[in-house]
Amino acid sequence: MSNPELDKLIKPEKMHGGLKFLLWTVALILIVVIAWFAINLTGLRAWRDHVVAMRSAGVELEEGPYEPALVEDGKNMFKSPILESVALRDMGLTPEAVALLVEPAPFAPANVLPIAALRSWDSKAKGMPSTEEIDKIANRPETPARFVLSHYEAMADEVAEVHAACDRPRSRPALDYRSGFESVPDFVEVRRLAQTFNLRARANLALGNTEAALDDLNVLRRLALMSEGRPATLVQAMIEVAVLGLMVDTIEDAFREGALSVKACEELQRQLEFFDLPASLVFSLKRGEIPGLTRVVLDARGEKGRNDFPKAWKLVPDGVVRRNLIVCGNAVLETVSGVDLEGGTVDPAELERVATAQEERFKSFSISTYLARFAVPNVSRTMETAARNQMRIRLARIACALEGFRLEHDVFPESLGDLAPRFIDPLPQDIVTGKLPVYRLTGPAGYELYSVGWNAVDDGGAKNGDLDWIWRGGLGAGDSN
Repeated sequence: MSNPELDKLIKPEKMHGGLKFLLWTVALILIVVIAWFAINLTGLRAWRDHVVAMRSAGVELEEGPYEPALVEDGKNMFKSPILESVALRDMGLTPEAVALLVEPAPFAPANVLPIAALRSWDSKAKGMPSTEEIDKIANRPETPARFVLSHYEAMADEVAEVHAACDRPRSRPALDYRSGFESVPDFVEVRRLAQTFNLRARANLALGNTEAALDDLNVLRRLALMSEGRPATLVQAMIEVAVLGLMVDTIEDAFREGALSVKACEELQRQLEFFDLPASLVFSLKRGEIPGLTRVVLDARGEKGRNDFPKAWKLVPDGVVRRNLIVCGNAVLETVSGVDLEGGTVDPAELERVATAQEERFKSFSISTYLARFAVPNVSRTMETAARNQMRIRLARIACALEGFRLEHDVFPESLGDLAPRFIDPLPQDIVTGKLPVYRLTGPAGYELYSVGWNAVDDGGAKNGDLDWIWRGGLGAGDSN
């Protein structure tokens, strides 16, 4: 007599089905393991090739982020307690720095006032205090400029400390350069300090205190030269772009008001010659962002990995992680492909093309591009601002040379070529076209000077200032002493 239950257990087809399931499970596990090792192996091989390719492009992945050489305390401007506390995000402002950054109410350093507005309380210029605010000022000095400077008289020691620090020859804030993105300068506080001394410079120029104004502008110049003038992070490069933008705005206004002496023009031309903002951005990406991101990601997989990374991050095959880093590194290099460092030019069309292509590429999910979608910085707009400010620096240097020519010959030159080599050499080129900026005389004592701007088209200069990048200092330049 047969047992139905026993028949079910020992029935050949049932045993065959169970074995089949087991074999499929084992096979699937083997496929996953083999795929894991294959992906890991191919990723590691690709990484070795990538390290070599990056090195040829000026990116040292194995060395880690750029770290400037150590500097003696007495030679380092950032060993001033005020500057050190302003630059270091985690340190906290010293009481002296807090006092120095207090606004001379009702004036706000962030609101850039024209020099002309600082010469009279009757000015209707944008950014001036209201009539009601002015009436509340007790014992107000005869001009807004004197009021602004009187505010800083109580901080004379702090102002002198910053000026003295900026006379030191070296600059190296005490950042943790080797930790990737863990330590960056405090962009907000550095900008506040720059705005404070920019307002002081404008007030001094309004009162004819040219030497004092140059001392104040020198603070902006030195703040821009962080880490020996080699930005170790993108944040440092952005500080340089923003602070120098403030400085050139004030120089342009000073030209328009005839507030600069010939000696001041020569000094400013010398100071501005050093800067190359697009090159600084490229340096920060190649020597800071790419190796910094690499160090952060790879360290996160070690025993002392960052707590803010998901735990599952350590389970991802190393080859997959490195493929993501390959995509990140290549994508960052693509973002600056339109910058010609040797020629000193920027190609807006190429930068826009790369930005659009990357945006489309990262819309679709891929295991090899997942990290890049979040890690690759969008530098298109930042590069445009850097190019604009760099062009204005070049125009400022040309304007200084034009003023020197006028003082020697009583007229402006017929062409920019007449300036070289006596007043400036070599002549700065248009950062977009690689040619000389547009220059034409508008009369015996005036000229127009401008770059064709981001659209690379001459839109007529003064008639279309929103398109061309115009230097407005020529028409109002007065006599120098």
